[in-house]
Amino acid sequence: LARSIRSHYRAALVDEFQDTDPLQYKIFRRIYSGSEGALFLIGDPKQSIYGFRGADIFSYMEATNDVDTQYTLAKNWRSAGGLIRAVNAIFGGSPNPFTFTSLTFQPVEPGNTDEAGEFTIDGVGDQSPFKIWFLNREQGKKNTTKGVARSLVGHAVACEIVALLTKSMQGKACVCGRPIHAGDIAILVNTNWEARDMLRILKDYR
Repeated sequence: LARSIRSHYRAALVDEFQDTDPLQYKIFRRIYSGSEGALFLIGDPKQSIYGFRGADIFSYMEATNDVDTQYTLAKNWRSAGGLIRAVNAIFGGSPNPFTFTSLTFQPVEPGNTDEAGEFTIDGVGDQSPFKIWFLNREQGKKNTTKGVARSLVGHAVACEIVALLTKSMQGKACVCGRPIHAGDIAILVNTNWEARDMLRILKDYR
């Protein structure tokens, strides 16, 4: 069967390879390993942590050790320059930021150098495109419970969104030269119930 497939398809290209599970990768490797055929694997290791859609980080790591040659895109055309530089600074400061030696961090350059297309508030480009928030403990308490912390974070996020959209309606918050829309904002959570909880909080701020 492997020979038959190779005879029909001398080369195979697997896009979104980070979503490949262990069995699928074994099939690809069995067909093309040691043959004159070519197998191209195109993927993003950062996305291979999403197990809910079949991704398997260890399959990706195995593939990086099996392939003859690796290529990496040198420019990011999707993100603002400030955010790209911030990510480079955070992950580039460690010789092994992802623990596993098979997963290396490759700094990239902004593909779009037009700063006018970035996020602005009151006509000024955002000087902190990557922000980390710290949650203070409740006054007089040694620890904050997870439930209280989630609620505080949810309301803080909702308040930030309301502030951005309010400035947008006033013409003071723009992205790519146009007012910010609600569709420009995404909130990432770990579980479905956290998403439902965040939705409930957002509805309270309508």
